[in-house]
Amino acid sequence: MPRREGIPELSSAGVSGSCLEQVFFNAILRKGCSKVERWQIEMIIPHRPPFLLVDKIIELVPGQKAVGLTMVSEDGCLLADCGGGKRAMPGTLVLEVMGQVGAVAVLSLPEHRGKITMLAGIDNARFYGNVPPCAELRVEAEITGLKMNIGRRRCRAKVGETVIAKADLLFVLVDGVGLQMSKKSGV
Repeated sequence: MPRREGIPELSSAGVSGSCLEQVFFNAILRKGCSKVERWQIEMIIPHRPPFLLVDKIIELVPGQKAVGLTMVSEDGCLLADCGGGKRAMPGTLVLEVMGQVGAVAVLSLPEHRGKITMLAGIDNARFYGNVPPCAELRVEAEITGLKMNIGRRRCRAKVGETVIAKADLLFVLVDGVGLQMSKKSGV
């Protein structure tokens, strides 16, 4: 994990990572976390703005499922012209949000700390509608299988009560050393 400015490192018992990160991960292990804010998401997955698309996680069961929210602003870069003057979030970005929410579910387990998930495949993807400007996109990701370092997550994206998209995302867990993105570099 990248070192955070002003947060001391833990040195006892060979524990790595900052005190804040350790406290956060211990809280997940003890009782689970019902809500995870954006700064906490940055401790779990390597994405940083503008590529971090998940604003918050409102439900998390480590290793099993996560539910995340993305606010689609009217002037945001997440919108594309759909013709006729209408703008909407492209389906590829909806899939990316699904992948990021699912990654939080998998990577919040202590045995996966310091790893990342890489997309290995997309099955059964269906798009039923658009995500309009000023909408709140709710993504539910359930881990349906994980053997060794290969897994599958079933995802569903909704705006209000309307299902916008569904997909099964296959992923591979890989060591994240050297691949972690630095907050300072903006990458």
